[in-house]
Amino acid sequence: MNALEYQAYDVVTIAAVADDPELMSLAIELGNDPGLVTSPYLGTALIAAAHLGHAEVVRRLIHAGAPLNHINNLHWTAVMEAVVLGDGGPDHQAVLDALLS
Repeated sequence: MNALEYQAYDVVTIAAVADDPELMSLAIELGNDPGLVTSPYLGTALIAAAHLGHAEVVRRLIHAGAPLNHINNLHWTAVMEAVVLGDGGPDHQAVLDALLS
């Protein structure tokens, strides 16, 4: 269930990046790990979703038990990615609200 494709992404991370919360939740329900370390950056789906401002995906990952304090190989957490790589708009503000609460 936690297979990685050629760039080290799993289905949960791919769905998170695509902003597809339904597919992501289904993958988790079927046994995929919401905290799996993926990507060339050794990140998680939560970090990727936070970076992109996908608030609903972030909320669902938090609810599923994704690790909030995982540090990727750039030494960044999901909060740091949302702040540094986000645009400060309402989507990233919603992401930060979810992560900080």
